[in-house]
Amino acid sequence: MEKKSTVILVALLAVLALTLTPMALAKSAGDKMKEQAGKMESQLEKGSLDINTATMEDLQKLPGVSEEAASGIMEYIKENGNITSADQLLNVSGIDEKTLMMIKPFLKF
Repeated sequence: MEKKSTVILVALLAVLALTLTPMALAKSAGDKMKEQAGKMESQLEKGSLDINTATMEDLQKLPGVSEEAASGIMEYIKENGNITSADQLLNVSGIDEKTLMMIKPFLKF
């Protein structure tokens, strides 16, 4: 009987570990995004970055904007003219809805 109880206990612990691990990882990713957004707020003020005159360095200060995405923004402006709406950034490779929502408060046009 003791062996059966041990097996049940081990199985329950395994199920618990498998259930909690994704929650912990999700929380960790969320914490990282909040931390990154907090860092960006200290480097940039809301509504302070003119996307049409920003440098590569300026664009990379935006949360979630990689070097490739910054380059894509600059290329988009070169090919299509000034960006007049944040939604236009969805046409840039590397900028998705999530990234757009993070950077939108810092932009001006």
